[in-house]
Amino acid sequence: MKRSNPVYTKIEKMEEQYAGSYAAASYKGIGVKVLVYLLITLIGAGLGIYFLFNNPSALYGCLLFSGLLTFIFAILAMSIPKTSMICGTLYCLFEGIFIGVLSLLFEAMIGGIILAAALGTLSVVGVVSVLYFTGLVKVGNGFYKFLFMFAIGFIVTNILMLILSLFPAFNNLFDSYGVILLVSAISVLLASLFLLSDLKQATTLVESGAPKEFEWMVAFGIAYTVLWLYIEILRLLAIILARSDN
Repeated sequence: MKRSNPVYTKIEKMEEQYAGSYAAASYKGIGVKVLVYLLITLIGAGLGIYFLFNNPSALYGCLLFSGLLTFIFAILAMSIPKTSMICGTLYCLFEGIFIGVLSLLFEAMIGGIILAAALGTLSVVGVVSVLYFTGLVKVGNGFYKFLFMFAIGFIVTNILMLILSLFPAFNNLFDSYGVILLVSAISVLLASLFLLSDLKQATTLVESGAPKEFEWMVAFGIAYTVLWLYIEILRLLAIILARSDN
């Protein structure tokens, strides 16, 4: 496995079609586009919270609708990278609505969890960035192989746990605080590892002198992982804080 994000395998194939002079991708360009995606997410979150305040009964419908659209636009952005600017923007908008509604729901149960999750996400992104750019963590073929096996193993384990939970004998085991906390913590770790992979792809893109239009594709991959990380940290904090309140 050379690349952990399907966006980048598409980029490599598309780069071969380009020849001649063109504006090259830069770290600044990628960073600006990541911020644009995240700003659109915040706008979506504001819209979601505003809508929920005015239509409290539409909670589950809003989550289902926005969740479905984020899935569709994420698939389109990853399978057709040339559409990432448009599909990525729409993904972030509806993902923002989903995150806004979900965050408000958690905030109603545990005050201050939104701020804690946001700070936690920024902290993890900061630590991962320092580890990568200082060279303390090397991202190479061995890392990609490990990440691939880790992700597949985690997915298979979750599927098996879901199946086994259907049997009464395993209900108490998988509903225990320790197991739920462990699964959530591993999810945060997995998202953090994918962020390392995303940073490597950004470095590869810039150092290879790829066309500037590819910045949208790489920025989408980073934004996607950061938003995933926020959701996982939000869930982890909810598990920990709910337990401490009891």
